[in-house]
Amino acid sequence: MGPLRSALSSHLAQSHPPRQLQPPCTRGAPMAETTRLPIPTTIWRAAAGAVAVVLLAFMASLAFGTPAYADDATKSYTRGTLAEQASTVDISSGWWAVDAEGNKIDSSYVAEYNYGSAITPIVAITNGSTTVARNATTTDGYPCLLLYYYNNRYSGTANVEVHGYNSAGYSGSFTVYFTISTLSSLSSGYWWAQDSSGRRISSDYALTETGKGLSPVSSITNGTQTLTSQYFDVKYFSNVNPGRASFAVVGKRHRGYKDTFMGAFTINAAPKPAVTPKPAVKPKPKPRVNYKAAFLSGKLTPPKTKTYKGKKIKPNVKLVVNGTKLKKGKHYRLKYRHNKAVGKATITIIGKGVYKGAKRTCTFKIIPRKTAVTKLQALRTGKQVTLKWKKGMRGCKGYQICYSKSASMKGAKTKTVKSRGKTKCTLRKLASGTRYYVKIRTYCVKKGAKYYSKWSKAKVVSTPRVGSASGYASNAVTGRTIAKAKVVVCTKGGKRVCSVKSSRAGRYRIKSLATGTYRLKISKKGYRTCTMTIVVRAGKVTYCENAFLVKKFSGYGYASGTISSATTGYGISGAKLLFKSGWNNTRGRTLRSCTTGWGGWYSIRLKAGYYTVVMKRSGYVQTSMNIYVGRGSSSNQNGVINPRGNKSTKYRAVLTWGANPRDLDSHLVSTGSKGSYHVLYSSKTGYLNGRSSAMLDVDDTSSYGPETTTFAKKKGQTYTYYVYLYNGSGSLKTSRAKVKLYHGNTLVKTYSVPARGSGRYWNVFSIRKGKVSDRQTITSYPTGVDSTYASQGTGPSNPS
Repeated sequence: MGPLRSALSSHLAQSHPPRQLQPPCTRGAPMAETTRLPIPTTIWRAAAGAVAVVLLAFMASLAFGTPAYADDATKSYTRGTLAEQASTVDISSGWWAVDAEGNKIDSSYVAEYNYGSAITPIVAITNGSTTVARNATTTDGYPCLLLYYYNNRYSGTANVEVHGYNSAGYSGSFTVYFTISTLSSLSSGYWWAQDSSGRRISSDYALTETGKGLSPVSSITNGTQTLTSQYFDVKYFSNVNPGRASFAVVGKRHRGYKDTFMGAFTINAAPKPAVTPKPAVKPKPKPRVNYKAAFLSGKLTPPKTKTYKGKKIKPNVKLVVNGTKLKKGKHYRLKYRHNKAVGKATITIIGKGVYKGAKRTCTFKIIPRKTAVTKLQALRTGKQVTLKWKKGMRGCKGYQICYSKSASMKGAKTKTVKSRGKTKCTLRKLASGTRYYVKIRTYCVKKGAKYYSKWSKAKVVSTPRVGSASGYASNAVTGRTIAKAKVVVCTKGGKRVCSVKSSRAGRYRIKSLATGTYRLKISKKGYRTCTMTIVVRAGKVTYCENAFLVKKFSGYGYASGTISSATTGYGISGAKLLFKSGWNNTRGRTLRSCTTGWGGWYSIRLKAGYYTVVMKRSGYVQTSMNIYVGRGSSSNQNGVINPRGNKSTKYRAVLTWGANPRDLDSHLVSTGSKGSYHVLYSSKTGYLNGRSSAMLDVDDTSSYGPETTTFAKKKGQTYTYYVYLYNGSGSLKTSRAKVKLYHGNTLVKTYSVPARGSGRYWNVFSIRKGKVSDRQTITSYPTGVDSTYASQGTGPSNPS
């Protein structure tokens, strides 16, 4: 058998050199073909003989068993996954093998005999930082390690050859030896534990507690054999606190031992350290205390101010002596004087016990009960607020009112009311459109000193935004102004707000009125009262139409006049006139109506008084005028209506006035990026860029008007409109002049001549960037225009 196997191995070595593992082929690359070599006849014969020998050996094994050969080796490796190494790692030095529990496999390693089964304890190799599993492979399936076990089935010494596989990036090899043996059991036989000095550890073995776990087991023995801790592990139980502790000794299988045995020992409590008693200290004698002096010099806190209750008030005090708060009834008692009425009350503190004979006094205030604000209302005059409150307690001498714009009452002002019976007052000279915080308190006077109550809760009120109104009162027949005419301002509901009187010049002025609609009642002894509706706007002066008063007369009279067109000055027939009571009352009930005849003339019989005439006609913008009716006939009550059809980009200013002055002229000045012009009686057309942009439609020189100017609004242009007193007696203020401004077919504003100022120019309004601004001043020179356009002579001529 030996010569045959040697010959077969020699021939195979010559005809078939050792096969090298090829790296994995890339996809699409053809593999090299393997050449089949012819096998000589002698080899076939040798092989046939070898097969015969094997068959004979197999048959013999059935009868006598399988023989073991010392040179038989079991070769075993498996494949896993591992990324292919970039360079070859040499495992021949610095590497060792480990089992599944991480134990190093060396000559001292013991593996348990398994009745002839192959023992393969190696699961990985490592160098301390890198670990390679025994079944690790590259991504292409090449094994990283090749393991060859020898003599690994039976008891004795086994060895393993660990080879690195070049194609997987590992090279070199090393051999590991270990022992296969039957493990010794620690539970069989008689084993016991010993400490480091060899003393046996049993239940009478005692240690003293240390606050940490005690571990006395150092070795174990059975009387003949002693093992150190490298052959076993010890687990302790209840080994910290005093009492019975136990332990378990577990054999290390890879060191040849298995199973467990138990043991116990005793832990005694640690002795307590001896306490050395401190030497007794004799108490120092207490110093002698002067209690009376201490009582008088102690810190005394009198009670806080109290409010009158109608009965005696007995508050306590706070007295601290040498850091100790004294108690009422134990260390002192209290005696009160004048502790019922408003004023200053006295408390006498009388010492008791060790403080007997000591006395001290203190005082506290008793103040009156507080009151409360019941009503707080801002008046329509805009700068006044009325205030009402509850009546103060008996003995109260008056009240103090505090008001401020700030909730914190910063910068507050005060007002004193020196009467208990007075429960209302008015705060004046306040700022309009402002929120105010108001509170009140009462006060009493005792022995010349004032004692104030606590403040009431603050209430809030807002003053309205205000404007003003001004006008004249005149005789309707003579035109002369009326002095000391009474003007009463009422709300729409008829509630009286305030009243003023006209000056010697007949002018009246209401300085402050909250924004809104009001009715003015202008009266004078011997005259009928004229009722006029006005609208007040914030920060503006409302110039009222000149009130022409007629003598008292309870009968009927006639009103007549002409209704003319604003663009031609000619009378308009067929216009319907609606007569309503009072002036500026366009929404009131219609009392009478009539229609204008030829030339726009009308005449109607009405009861003596004052009326608003609403003028209507197809093709014209509805508008109104104010008239009066006295004894007999009141003529020249003329009106003007504006034709429809005016473009929305155009404005129209219509000027009307009374009999005197006889001639008023309207002026329109425009300046801007597109040019400039001045439209007046001598230059009735204004041009911008060669095109007509404004025109004086009607120029009246014989009283009443109308005088109409129509102009187109152009971007980048500013327009200024004013009236000049050209000729006639009287002044602008008494002229009854009015200007009505239309934008397209809509009446935008109605301007009445101001009641103050002097001069021949009435500056009415200006328009800039589409916004109409009121000017409403009478001056000696037109404002808002260059001196070039202030002349009353001939204006710029037609450029064509």
